[in-house]
Amino acid sequence: MIRLQEGLRVLLIENVGKDKDDFFQLLKECKIVLTDFASVENYTTALAAIKVTNPEIIFCGITAGENPTPDITFKELRSATDAPFIIISPEDDTSVDAIMLGADDHLFKAELTPPILKKSIQYCLERKKKDVELKEMIERFELLAKATNDIVWDWELDKRRSIWMGNGLQISLGYNQRTKKVDADFWEKGLHPEDINRVMNKLNGIFKDGHINKWEDEYRFKTHSGEYRFFYDRGYIIYEEGKPVRMIGTMEDITTRVLLERELEQETLLKQKQIAEAVVTAQEKERTEIGKELHDNVNQLLSASKLYIDAAANDISNNELLLSQASGYIKNAIEEIRSLSKVLHAPLIYELGLCESINNLTDDIMMVNELQIYINYHNFKEDNLNENFKLTLYRIIQEQLTNILKHSKASQANILLSTNENDIYLEVSDNGIGFDTAKKRQGIGLSNIQSRVSMYAGKLDVYSGPEKGSKLSVKFPLNETALFI
Repeated sequence: MIRLQEGLRVLLIENVGKDKDDFFQLLKECKIVLTDFASVENYTTALAAIKVTNPEIIFCGITAGENPTPDITFKELRSATDAPFIIISPEDDTSVDAIMLGADDHLFKAELTPPILKKSIQYCLERKKKDVELKEMIERFELLAKATNDIVWDWELDKRRSIWMGNGLQISLGYNQRTKKVDADFWEKGLHPEDINRVMNKLNGIFKDGHINKWEDEYRFKTHSGEYRFFYDRGYIIYEEGKPVRMIGTMEDITTRVLLERELEQETLLKQKQIAEAVVTAQEKERTEIGKELHDNVNQLLSASKLYIDAAANDISNNELLLSQASGYIKNAIEEIRSLSKVLHAPLIYELGLCESINNLTDDIMMVNELQIYINYHNFKEDNLNENFKLTLYRIIQEQLTNILKHSKASQANILLSTNENDIYLEVSDNGIGFDTAKKRQGIGLSNIQSRVSMYAGKLDVYSGPEKGSKLSVKFPLNETALFI
C-alpha cells in the first residue's frame, strides 16, 4: 500500500483559477503531504515543468480540444513522462476517452470529493508501482532468455493476447523471428493432445484460487514444422481485486534432457535385464554343478554301497568284509553331501561376520586339499557394509577358490581385502599353471563372478598367462550401494 503521508510531487494542468484553487483545497482535505506542487496553464509549460519537477502524478483539467497551445498534443505530453496521468473534465463532457488518450484515470470536476480523489491517487500510484516492478521483471526475463535461449512471454489474460520473445522462438520453435504476438488460442492449440487437459486444468485451478502467484508445468508443444518438443514453463501471475489480469514467464526447451533421461532409463532397464539373465544363468550353472556332483560322486558311492550290501546278503562267508566296504562308501557319500551342502549353504554372515566366514571357508578347503591359502585384511573394515554386499564378496572368493582348485594345480593362493576412502578392493591370486585370458575370460566361472560384480558397479580384472599363475582383482566404489543404510 502506497503511503501518501510520505510526500508527493504533484503537477496540475489547469487554466481556470477557481478550479485550480478548489483542487488544491481538495488535496489538503485528503491530508496528502506535498513535497512539491506545481500548476501550469497549458501543455507547453506542462512539458517544461515535467522536465524540471519530475512529478510523481499529473492531473490535467484541460482536454485536447481546449489546449491553448496546439503545437504540443496531449499524446506528446503523455509520452514525456511515466508518471500516472489523471484527466479531470466537466461533468457533462462524455466525449473524452481518457483511456484512449493514455490516461490512467478519468474524474469529473463536479463529482470530486476528498475520498474519491484520494482513492484515485492511491489506485494510480499502486498501479504505477506494479508496472515498474513488472517492467523490471520482464527485463530480467529478457536477459534470461538471451542467456539461455528461453522463450519469454507476457500474457494479458483479460484480453487473451500475449507477446513471445527470445532466441527460443527460432531455435526451439522454428519461427523466423525473435518476437511474436499471439493470442491465447495459439498456445492452447499448440499443446499436445495428451497434455492439454492436464495443463489447462492445473492453470485454471490456480486462476480460480485467486491467491497463487506462481505456476509451473512440463508439456509438449508444437513447433512451426508441426513436430512436438518438450518444454518446462513457469510464470508469475498478477491479480487485480482477486482476478488474474496478467502473467509473465519463460518457456525452457528441455527436449534434449527428456530424451537423454528416456535413453538412460532404457539403458538401465537393459542393464537390469542383463543382470537378471546373468543371475539366472548362474543359478542354472549351480544346479548343473549340483546335479553333476550328485551323479558323478554321491550317486556312484551309494550305488557301490548297494552292490556290496546285496553281495553281503548272498555271500555269508564274506558278509563282514562286504558290509565294511559298503559302510566306507556310505561314509564317503555322507562326506560328499556335507561338503556339497556347505558350499551351497549361505554362510552366517550376520552372526559371524565376513572375515570370520572367509576364515572358515579357507580352513575347510585346506583341510581336504593340498592348497595353502593366506589372507590379508589390509585396513579392511566391514562394520558399515550391508549383509548382501558381504555375501557377494564371500561368493566371489568362494567361486574363485573353486576355480583354482579345479583348474590351476596351484599349491598356494592369496586373498587380499582392503578399504580406502573411495573403494573396496579384493584380490585373489595363485601360483598355478595359469591360462590364456583371451580364451578363458568368457568361461562360466568368471561370468558368475562378473554378474555379481556388476550388481554393485564394480570393476573386474583378470591377469594370467601360461605357467604364470593368475590374479583376479575387483574394485567396488564405496558408495550408498555398498554401505549399510
